[in-house]
Amino acid sequence: MASVLRRLDLRRPYVGPVWTPPAGLDLPVVGGVGWQSNGGLSKRHPARALPLSIEVPVPLLEGPATQLHLVGVFALHCGEKAEVAGTLGGLLEVLDADNRSLRVNLVNGRHYSDATEVAAIERVTGDGTSLQTLSTALVDDVKVRVDRLTIDLPNGFVPRKIVFRDLGSPASFVLFDVFVACAEAKGCPMRGHGADIGLGEIGSMLRLRDRPRFESTLSQVIDAVRSAPSLEEAKALSVTFLGVVLAALFELSSSHERHGFLLQATRSLDSLTMQEAVIHRSLELVDSLVEEVFQDTGDILVDRAVALVERNFAREILDDEMARMLGVSTSHFRFLFRQRTGQPFHRYLIAVRLEKAHESILQTDATILSVANSVGFSSSAHFSRAFLKRFGYAPSALRTGPRRKQA
Repeated sequence: MASVLRRLDLRRPYVGPVWTPPAGLDLPVVGGVGWQSNGGLSKRHPARALPLSIEVPVPLLEGPATQLHLVGVFALHCGEKAEVAGTLGGLLEVLDADNRSLRVNLVNGRHYSDATEVAAIERVTGDGTSLQTLSTALVDDVKVRVDRLTIDLPNGFVPRKIVFRDLGSPASFVLFDVFVACAEAKGCPMRGHGADIGLGEIGSMLRLRDRPRFESTLSQVIDAVRSAPSLEEAKALSVTFLGVVLAALFELSSSHERHGFLLQATRSLDSLTMQEAVIHRSLELVDSLVEEVFQDTGDILVDRAVALVERNFAREILDDEMARMLGVSTSHFRFLFRQRTGQPFHRYLIAVRLEKAHESILQTDATILSVANSVGFSSSAHFSRAFLKRFGYAPSALRTGPRRKQA
């Protein structure tokens, strides 16, 4: 699905750090004077007079928001002599119209680091965020990195305001630009518009067993069901889509088992009282219809699941959430994932976390507790037991034994 970037209105001071963006960036950055947060190594440091927070309003968007991009310096005054790895230096809060919020704690060593170390960074943190160096700037005659911090937004989240808060540590953050990425607006979901796929192409997708295009169409319809103005319209859209898929399947082969399907599906959907329940049931019904056609295309889905885990391994992802993101039923996702990887999804997620932790212990000086928290373990005891079971030695052995030298 095509997306557009909306540059948000960042309230800038008259004086402050200045950045001139280089040509060729994939963001429509403007640069100029940036907003800088409170910070500094001592109470008398000039940056201690700077503000602790800033609010950035988000206008009505063309379509569902998918990501936020913050471009700036992450961060000043946060080297190892000023802050230890794992320090909480900032909080990013994204609020919707009902003041429900998505919060991202900014952690030293994960979301920010000493910006005077200008070697380029490209880091996926595992909590739905990533950091990538774009350029450099001069701040107080010192060359520093300018990075892009990207935050993935959950499906259906409609941001209305972004609040950045400095939490009072020595770290001082600079913001030059803020963007929100959103899907392009659609017309009727049952017809193709621009990058969207019309439902008239369903027959072709099934004949060619083109699961990726079918998934794109299914995602397009599910977005429409989720944003339908009423429960009845959501049900009507779902039934219409099921009818189109059913008709396309009849063209491939007639089956007596399908003759009463649409009536039963309509009755099943009619009993539901929430749109999310309509979506969940619709996905199950579609999956039951096309499972035989796409029985050899499960690898594509599992590949997508693995890619999503790579970016979100520190989040508490359940298999039913992953199934919804992929547009299949939970039971079918569990079957495909176990068939391909030889293990349940949750066990795979734990294995990825442990591998990331192993790498972090070898390559950083962060405490074992900090590493455990950074990869998604809330209990250090659970982390140590799981680590020992997977690798045959305790996490601390990587720091005290010969293994670190071998690595």
